[in-house]
Amino acid sequence: MLKDDFYTIVEKNKTNAGFSFLVRLNEKHSIYNGHFPGQPVVPGACLLQMLIEFTEVMLERKVKFLQADELKFLVPINPIEDNILHAQVSYITGSEGKINVTAAFSQQSKSPCFKCKTVFGNI
Repeated sequence: MLKDDFYTIVEKNKTNAGFSFLVRLNEKHSIYNGHFPGQPVVPGACLLQMLIEFTEVMLERKVKFLQADELKFLVPINPIEDNILHAQVSYITGSEGKINVTAAFSQQSKSPCFKCKTVFGNI
């Protein structure tokens, strides 16, 4: 939904627990006209949608968002200052087909700006 428009996956690598993603944010995307003019910030809803899409890439199938156990927006992401985002995403398949996903997003040489623990299900 946002892939290849709001962001582009530059690199993805399989890790022991999941994947790492290197993405380039489209700093000219129209969403920043309203969020916020002259001081763009990546919306939290977009970060969550990106996580959904990363999970689908990892699992090679569609998933649905079930719940967020923890969402931490630690530092605003300004795509004009730094449009490269690193994401570490890991998962464990739980009971009843639930997928427990943990993620941390960070910009170049910065500590995490977004961390979360979520639960997804199969569609």
